[in-house]
Amino acid sequence: MKYIIQFRKYKIIAFLICGIIIGSCSRKQTKLVTSGDIKIKSKWVKEHFLSYNPQLPFSFLYDGKASDELLKTWQKKTENK
Repeated sequence: MKYIIQFRKYKIIAFLICGIIIGSCSRKQTKLVTSGDIKIKSKWVKEHFLSYNPQLPFSFLYDGKASDELLKTWQKKTENK
């Protein structure tokens, strides 16, 4: 009988601890994307990908030539669908 009471006691403590952990995790607020965030992203994409002279966030070597020089010679074509 004594062991049953102790088991119930530990079971209740375990449930309380789990409840506290779950409750604290669910209180974290998710940051929503604002219109300002979208404007910043759009500006970055235009500057780094869509401009006449893009500043790409990566670089590579192709046949010993740097991507900065190589991409200047490639024909650029954009299309909206």
